Amino acid sequence: MEPSTRKNWLVAVLFGVIGICVCVLVVDVAARVRHGKMMMQTHNDLKWIVIALHDYHDAHGHFPPPVIRDDDGSAMHSWRSVIQDELRNVAKTEDRFDAYDLSQPWDAPTNRTSSSQHRFGSHPYRILAVVGENAAWHPTRTRSLADFSDGTSNTIFLIAVPRSNCAWHEPVDAMVNESGKLTINNEDLDLSSDVFLVTADGTVNCAANGVPTEVLSPLLTINAGDTVGDWHP
Repeated sequence: MEPSTRKNWLVAVLFGVIGICVCVLVVDVAARVRHGKMMMQTHNDLKWIVIALHDYHDAHGHFPPPVIRDDDGSAMHSWRSVIQDELRNVAKTEDRFDAYDLSQPWDAPTNRTSSSQHRFGSHPYRILAVVGENAAWHPTRTRSLADFSDGTSNTIFLIAVPRSNCAWHEPVDAMVNESGKLTINNEDLDLSSDVFLVTADGTVNCAANGVPTEVLSPLLTINAGDTVGDWHP
């Protein structure tokens, strides 16, 4: 290969490598920007949801139960479905929450398709109540703010995890098991990264690197008198 040809070939290879590096960098930056926007939107959505829940409390004297059941004990609706009016009011959204029919069970055909008419139905995060005998949400009865003797700022009210396998209107949430761990559908909830924690006072925190067990455990009860240590996600 002649020197000039070899030089041109090396220059072409060099520019090719630089071009690939630039493309990779652009794709990475774009992905980071999209992720940042998603996280900010999720933070804002959680704020709206907790405000809607407090508005429901103001109107009814208590928060909704995690599951609304019919006279036979069958699960009819999730708490997410019964705060749709409050959520629409506080978020000033044009989402079609009214497409959900509270006279029909959550899995009726019309209610299954109603999720497509508001953004929460395809939300990248699954927004879950924390349910347990001594948790913010009791499995069978309602809670009021007076029940939070540990303090609303020391009790996890909602938790949001990257999309899990259940629908927005499905009456499924995060359960505190006998070992004090969070589960969903009897499987351990993945809290290893990008987890949002919402305390009952409305504070929203994102734990990008997950939540240590020693931090999470005292925050799962409303009245155990646990000491909540300093932790910054």
